[in-house]
Amino acid sequence: HQLSIAKLNGGMDENFIDDVVKSIDIYDHRVETGNRDLDMILMDFKFRASSQNIRTVIMADGSSVSFLERQDLISLFSNMFENAMNHVKKIEKDEEKYISLKVYKKDGFVFIDCENPFVSSLNDGPKDNRYHGFGIPSMKRIAKKYEGALTTNVHSDVFVLTVTFVA
Repeated sequence: HQLSIAKLNGGMDENFIDDVVKSIDIYDHRVETGNRDLDMILMDFKFRASSQNIRTVIMADGSSVSFLERQDLISLFSNMFENAMNHVKKIEKDEEKYISLKVYKKDGFVFIDCENPFVSSLNDGPKDNRYHGFGIPSMKRIAKKYEGALTTNVHSDVFVLTVTFVA
């Protein structure tokens, strides 16, 4: 806050202050879920989302997904976030851009819910189709490997992806 005041009053070089603020901002994206691998993925995701003016809401119990092998955890959440970000960045108004993630245990199940606004268009995928269409099948494969299920729903222009596992 003092840097912002000094910048307004002309007491410091604006470029220096901007660099310091960017360095400090990294700590605003820190996440502690109880799972180091998930923390790393979420911190990167929050940082990238923030740079694209996408709000993130994360409530995650990382210990609830500790049964996932590291490679599967990384693949599952990375695909989930890439898909969500690809759709959210198409939203024109910054105030409507968000991605919500909940990871929790309830009644003997582990739930992973990812929600984001969704705008359907005819040209919905990446320009290079060689890299399109692997995300959802990959996530379904991971869910099935652990005897879980993946479902998707779109209602009121909101896309909801849910992965459910037996706890």
